[in-house]
Amino acid sequence: MIPASKLRQTRARPMPIPQKRTTPPWPMRTLHRALAGLAWAIGVGTLACGGPKEGEACASVTDGTRCLDAKVALLCQEDRLVRFPCKGPSGCSESGDGVRCDSTLAEETDRCEEGSFTCRTDGKARLKCINGRYALDGQCLGDDGCSVAGSIASCDTSKAELGDACEDAGSVACSIDGTTMLLCEGRWIEGSKCRKGCRRRGSAQTGLVECEEELAQRLGPCAPEGALACEKDGKSLLSCRSGRYQPTRECKGETGCVASGFAVECHEQ
Repeated sequence: MIPASKLRQTRARPMPIPQKRTTPPWPMRTLHRALAGLAWAIGVGTLACGGPKEGEACASVTDGTRCLDAKVALLCQEDRLVRFPCKGPSGCSESGDGVRCDSTLAEETDRCEEGSFTCRTDGKARLKCINGRYALDGQCLGDDGCSVAGSIASCDTSKAELGDACEDAGSVACSIDGTTMLLCEGRWIEGSKCRKGCRRRGSAQTGLVECEEELAQRLGPCAPEGALACEKDGKSLLSCRSGRYQPTRECKGETGCVASGFAVECHEQ
């Protein structure tokens, strides 16, 4: 009898959506980089009641800037004073150094600085500033959601909803209920079933997606290239080639093809 071929198979690959800077390349202490650099400098006189109003002309980034309330700043953009939401935990604050507007949290359609990234207030999506307004950049449905640290907005994409749009073809994620591995083909499509669950191992930035005791379908979607799995009927060993599971070996032994943890055994006799 030929010994069983025991092949360790870890269903894993890096998270599909990379980290993105909030306001490249400036630090995030003030998230409107072209407006202030690090902070909005203002003179004491501008803090008085009845100061500059929205829509009035301004001559520089320090001209007329102030906090309208705890969550709204009045900032100079393109020679006009405009309202900017400051929905991060620090809100809008004034000091001798100027005005600081915390935009580490925002909502879609909020005013923003072009090209910057931030997190939605529910922590489940990352936003990108397009044409001066925040728009959805990607869903962050993994356990760590969306978070901002320094100048980086990180998005945990280790979980996804079947049918949602995705941007990194060939990347993988777990279904929300943790039973299925999903594959990105413009939208998240169903891949293999995971008898003992699909989960993330490691951090949201560098971690891997794993499908334990994967049961795959011949010609079903797969990733990464070279991944191995047992066919659902337990009679064949499949290999991932060009994004689809292809038969690579018949397992004619009494126990056929067996997935145990992250190991795959093909009993040929």
